[in-house]
Amino acid sequence: METFIVKSAETDARLVFSQRVGEDYSVEFQSQQLQVVHSVCGYTDPQGVARLFQALAAYSKPWKGQLHYQSLEQEFSISASCSSLGTVSLAVAFSRIGATQEWSATATIQIEFGQLSVLASNAKRFFGAVGR
Repeated sequence: METFIVKSAETDARLVFSQRVGEDYSVEFQSQQLQVVHSVCGYTDPQGVARLFQALAAYSKPWKGQLHYQSLEQEFSISASCSSLGTVSLAVAFSRIGATQEWSATATIQIEFGQLSVLASNAKRFFGAVGR
């Protein structure tokens, strides 16, 4: 699988994972208001995003609290929460710390609870085997 795409259920926003080479990959947030592209080092946890989506898909009903993934170098993170009605919010954060030009960006994408099993399957195909 060349890309793993998470589409918003409410807007044109989407989160695109692509260009996976070994433990590294590119992640892009796209919407009419914001476009961010960032390279992520998956070192020590190359299947972390897939594992997050597998954990989300394991829920049979909306949950309380947040589930979270953050890359080792903290250049990318994603947190998931769910409303009692089944709207899942994915809050993503991108940053470049320690560089000459530091920057950060955050955005939230809304998806439906019913999408989680398909997204987990697609994440597993993109990132490879989960649970090594």
